[in-house]
Amino acid sequence: MSKKESLDQLIQKAKKDLEAYSIDTDIHNFDIKEDYRRRFDSNELTFVVSNKLSLKNNYTSKSSEIDDSKIEKFTNFQWAGEGNAYSNRLVSVTNRGYAYVFNSDNGNIICSENFGSGILNACAIEQTENQMFAVGGFDGAINLKNILINNDRRDNETGTKKFTGHQGSVSAIQFMNTAFMISASLDSVLLLWDINSQGKIVSTYREHTSEFTCLDVNDVNGNIFATGSGDTTCKIWDIREKKACVSTFQGSDSSINCVKFLPGRLSTLAAGSEDSSIRLYDLRAVKELGNYKKDVNDNNSVNSIGFSKSGIILFASTAENNTLSFWNIFGKDIPFCRYKYDKGNETGLLRASINADKTKIAFINGNEIVIIK
Repeated sequence: MSKKESLDQLIQKAKKDLEAYSIDTDIHNFDIKEDYRRRFDSNELTFVVSNKLSLKNNYTSKSSEIDDSKIEKFTNFQWAGEGNAYSNRLVSVTNRGYAYVFNSDNGNIICSENFGSGILNACAIEQTENQMFAVGGFDGAINLKNILINNDRRDNETGTKKFTGHQGSVSAIQFMNTAFMISASLDSVLLLWDINSQGKIVSTYREHTSEFTCLDVNDVNGNIFATGSGDTTCKIWDIREKKACVSTFQGSDSSINCVKFLPGRLSTLAAGSEDSSIRLYDLRAVKELGNYKKDVNDNNSVNSIGFSKSGIILFASTAENNTLSFWNIFGKDIPFCRYKYDKGNETGLLRASINADKTKIAFINGNEIVIIK
């Protein structure tokens, strides 16, 4: 049997497995010519934090002898937007105050910046031109920087701007467009910034009664975004409205850790909670459409969620195990398949996210950002 015939048989078998769950493999696949499940047997590209602390070799060979608090680890990342020559960029931040912009095709560092020794736990890259990124951390400040094509070129126009206004740690940042960004904090305050000014706050929102944990700007209309909070609710916002908070959804009795709009749509939102559940909401009917659990006995909190290009496939990660879970949103409320990352040095996956053109999934495992292509 030829290799081509063997591959065709594998593809057809996997397609039948997926179609048994009523999943149209011609719609949701990362690559239309290959089935979804086989993608996880493909090559993995791993980003390792640069050896800024001279701990890389020790960490891999003598990890038990090292103070874990001194190891530089990734805390967050975001993919660039789709549609131009810089769509392969990925911005990330670490617990040692560094930000890195990677080329996600080959792992090369395009730009790196030291913002001090404090922990950075939020970052974003502007999604239209992919030329600006912002980072935030425990000190409540947000730094915005242009990505320099030539790192030797430094002038006033391409320098860093600092935005101060939060009284607590910055938990999330997103660009709404090239002129405005939104930031959320553990101080229970949401701030809308004019990024063309030096630190001008356009609006302040305080509708959540506890700390902000997450936010997501809609990819169809940048005026609309969603937030999640420790007050167990997620809210929908429209900055064009006099009362910007236009809808509130009550989740479970636990904190909402992550929110994500269905790609290319204004009407559907998913929210992952501390109680391990993911709820799907319809913004038009203002009601819950579905409730998904990782497993009957799996009570680990959900820390990130995402969708395939069609929106049919929902996936999630947790900090308590090294497994990504995948659901068919029109199928059962339990995962139809899982991907276990068994090469990591730590337990738990953070910030699992799919890139703009829906061809790669990335997640954090300690001092690595792993990309599944």
